[in-house]
Amino acid sequence: MERRYKMSKGFTLDLELAARLKEGAADSGRSISRYTEMLLSRWIKEVEATGNASPYVKPQSEEVPEKQRIGLTIRRDILKQLEAFAEADFRPFSEYVNLALWRVLEMEK
Repeated sequence: MERRYKMSKGFTLDLELAARLKEGAADSGRSISRYTEMLLSRWIKEVEATGNASPYVKPQSEEVPEKQRIGLTIRRDILKQLEAFAEADFRPFSEYVNLALWRVLEMEK
């Protein structure tokens, strides 16, 4: 069985998104890293099923959202796949992750 190596990576997330991730992690009894990893895995499955790697775009507000820097430990294969999606979508990695996480949270509603 192949081991799935994890990497620690710093993310800059919308403050509201970071709060929702913390809340979701607490509600599910998971760490924030594990909960985020689970959501990002769902995003990758969605992309594989639909072929659409361009994430949901939140409507622009007049205010720039406050950001929070957070360090997470995520499986390396997930990070590499997301980096490829971000590059193909011509987006910075953190922006792509923010949008993908928002999209997955919206799909769960």
